[in-house]
Amino acid sequence: MVSEDGTHKAVNDIRYVSLSDLHLGAENSILTRLTSVSNGTVKLKADPTTASDVMIRLVDCLRLLISQNHGRQKPTLILNGDVLELAFLNKVANREVKQTDTVLSEWREDI
Repeated sequence: MVSEDGTHKAVNDIRYVSLSDLHLGAENSILTRLTSVSNGTVKLKADPTTASDVMIRLVDCLRLLISQNHGRQKPTLILNGDVLELAFLNKVANREVKQTDTVLSEWREDI
């Protein structure tokens, strides 16, 4: 961390990353990639097979922050909120499960 006077200050390693209420796969979530469906009218549909630009930037940001840890221990990922609902949903959650898997596969690569 760089202070106002330009000197570097040591910060503690990131131990936990907690994410909550991401609404992955929801058509009203900025973390969901939307594609247009053309059938007479222009509509947008969630695309759970591809991460959105915002999702990619979120993962990039986490990757950058965690890469600056000094220790070897990787942080613990804590998922709260709507992610827990996926265990209880069936048809509606299918696309959210696909997008969650996309996110976690990105996470597993580097973190």
